[in-house]
Amino acid sequence: MDRYHTILRCTGDTSLSSTIIEAIAAIDRVEPNEMEPIYSAIDPDALEQLVESLRRSSHQKGDERAEFTFDGYRVTVLSSGEIEIRQHTTETRGEPTDEMAFHLALTHLLQTATANGVDIEGGWGCRNKSDSKWGVEIYGVKER
Repeated sequence: MDRYHTILRCTGDTSLSSTIIEAIAAIDRVEPNEMEPIYSAIDPDALEQLVESLRRSSHQKGDERAEFTFDGYRVTVLSSGEIEIRQHTTETRGEPTDEMAFHLALTHLLQTATANGVDIEGGWGCRNKSDSKWGVEIYGVKER
């Protein structure tokens, strides 16, 4: 899995979300305006407030983090200002073996289905090998 790092340099005119968008755009070799908006993955204002709160925390060790998935990448923002961007690979999208792998696999599945015009809204009953029963409901969330 490829990993990319950048150190956040806060200036009056560069936001955290802009830094993340520019870093991913550079990795993908695209213009930032060609990417999906970051608010499709996370509220940029809430992210800024969370990271600022982590930085100011009196209990801070320097490794507090905020993590989210955006545009095919897992983004980790540390309270120290470091940003780690991990590219999803087919290895990550394989059979999920932990909660993060499950989230990544489900996200990829939904993105692929949507891109192929599959109607993904609805509910399904599921059963696994140990006879556990699960209900799955997928619905659209309207953005503000």
